[in-house]
Amino acid sequence: MLVENKFLFLKIPRTATVAFERSCFLAGLSINYPGDNILAQRQADRGIEPRRHAHQTISKLREHFGNNYPVIAIDSDPLERFLSAWKYVIKFTSEKHPEVSKVLSQVDTNNFIDAWQSEIGYNFNLQDIDKCSNFFKKLVKGGIPYNKNTYMIFTSVMTSPIRWHENDSSILYFKMKENKILEEYVRGVTGKPFEFIITNHTKTIDTNLSINSALEDFYYTSVEPSFKNNKTLI
Repeated sequence: MLVENKFLFLKIPRTATVAFERSCFLAGLSINYPGDNILAQRQADRGIEPRRHAHQTISKLREHFGNNYPVIAIDSDPLERFLSAWKYVIKFTSEKHPEVSKVLSQVDTNNFIDAWQSEIGYNFNLQDIDKCSNFFKKLVKGGIPYNKNTYMIFTSVMTSPIRWHENDSSILYFKMKENKILEEYVRGVTGKPFEFIITNHTKTIDTNLSINSALEDFYYTSVEPSFKNNKTLI
């Protein structure tokens, strides 16, 4: 999204992007979305935060807005982001299938890894609905009743951030826990007051998935394999 006609914000799932977007609206900053987000743009033009929180790749942002704007994003620890993504899947599933969600919350790290590696394999297979369906069947008896939104959420939040940033080395990253630096950047660029109000929708969601050496090995083998980045951290 384009903020105050000054910079582009790349929304990488589970990196406080909802909080940043909401903070922009609270600060009265103008927001522009790519052309296919017509409803969101109508709401934004009225100063209303859109209900649908869409994510676009950096190439799509540049295709719509051009290459003259700096692009910023929020950088989160990869494993913490992945765990947050899984908790979000559990939370989203609970809205329509609370019993299924309860089973997913009890899946431990080893069972999760086994199901992923046997049914999905590598990150790029998240675009295959059948593979994702089989992954859930491995964890829950009968799987999850098909729902387009459920699988869309799963594939978008669980995928590697590479899908969104596309290894673009020009992106300026701000560390998740250093929000004051991000606030100073936005204030300096826009000339308007801005307070980054962080919210966490998954803080109270339980999961038996934990960050350990097994999850780390799995992540850098199947989700984000051997990726060396040149990110600029501010």
